Amino acid sequence: MHLVQHPSFDKVVFDNAVQELINELNGAEQTLPNLKYFLYYEFEKLFHKNSINEAWQSWRHEISAKFDIYDHNYGREAFAKYVVDISKIPLELQKFLLEVYFYLDKAGFNAKLLKHLPERTKPIRKYNNSYSLYRFDEI
Repeated sequence: MHLVQHPSFDKVVFDNAVQELINELNGAEQTLPNLKYFLYYEFEKLFHKNSINEAWQSWRHEISAKFDIYDHNYGREAFAKYVVDISKIPLELQKFLLEVYFYLDKAGFNAKLLKHLPERTKPIRKYNNSYSLYRFDEI
């Protein structure tokens, strides 16, 4: 959220960010559905190993009922307090998601973007990360 709120986040930076997003997708069949989930803010559909709520509890609160991030080779940076100012992140997932939706939409990362996606400018990269919480490791 911080990056899309920054004063230097202009049309050029937005266009570069979109291009890099497209370049990071590897062309598998899941690419378009996952991109749609992201741009329609259906983030829960991007979590396939654990629910979005379980991931939130682990990332934000370091609480895990079903899994431990350390078991997934993430390390300390997998917890919010090691990558962000934790005092600026809401305690509740729904409040956090509302902020994410607001700032992504304001920046232009929304469903309207699907009509104007650029072509890939870099070769397809293959990912083989069995530890990811997100489906982006499959796209």
